Amino acid sequence: MNLGNLPIARSARVLLLRLDEAQARFLRAVGIFEQEEVMVLRRAPFGGPLHLRTSSGGEFALDRALAMSIDVEVTAVREPIKSGVDALGDGGREAAE
Repeated sequence: MNLGNLPIARSARVLLLRLDEAQARFLRAVGIFEQEEVMVLRRAPFGGPLHLRTSSGGEFALDRALAMSIDVEVTAVREPIKSGVDALGDGGREAAE
């Protein structure tokens, strides 16, 4: 599987950067390297970039064409982070007592 096809909120380990050396060096410098875990947080519409988070805490946008050249292995299924309203289950309102 490649990073461009990784479902949102799934964690995956980078296996291989199938890029020329300059592009691979750039990605390693920003935190995407072999054995690093990454997660797709969201996808821009109309083929735009992916918003990623690395296990070391970095967040950035990555061109979708570059993402398609990064082989990954899914490591875990994670629930998307819920908003405060959904997490409370009461519309975010505290009960009046």
